[in-house]
Amino acid sequence: KFMKVMEMIPTTKKKLKLPNIVPILRLSRLAIDKHFEKKGFGKILMAEIFYRAQISKQNGGCVFIVVDALHEDAKKYYEKYGFEAMVDNPLQLYLKV
Repeated sequence: KFMKVMEMIPTTKKKLKLPNIVPILRLSRLAIDKHFEKKGFGKILMAEIFYRAQISKQNGGCVFIVVDALHEDAKKYYEKYGFEAMVDNPLQLYLKV
């Protein structure tokens, strides 16, 4: 998937000297069954996402990870990993790989 950088964050293109359209890794939503919450599985899944994003980056295919948070609690979860809210949609977050 590709995304226009200027739609994500207006200042990113200047700061990072990126082309207008860049490849992204899109994470729609991450969820853990309630029976398995607070057992570290979310951290394992996030580590796998970061690992795969790095592999994709090395092959020229990923500049950002973009995620759609379902609600504010999910947003706070992603922010703990360094994700930042997009300007026009605070429940859509991004992280530079």
